[in-house]
Amino acid sequence: MQERVVTISFPVKENILLSIKETKDEFKSNIMFLSAMYFYRKGRLSLGKAAELAGYGKIEFIDKLQRENSMK
Repeated sequence: MQERVVTISFPVKENILLSIKETKDEFKSNIMFLSAMYFYRKGRLSLGKAAELAGYGKIEFIDKLQRENSMK
């Protein structure tokens, strides 16, 4: 059985992207990762589901979480 995909969109002013020096695709990727990290840390998504939301494999997601933690 094929999973249904839901598309979510929201407006972002172009000056925000210019301020953070990111392309639309980079911004989208970062928002997906940060959302996955948030829901994983809150216990609302498993590691596997959070990695899937972020568009990473489990190991890649763990590596990126560790890098994110070391930046604090």
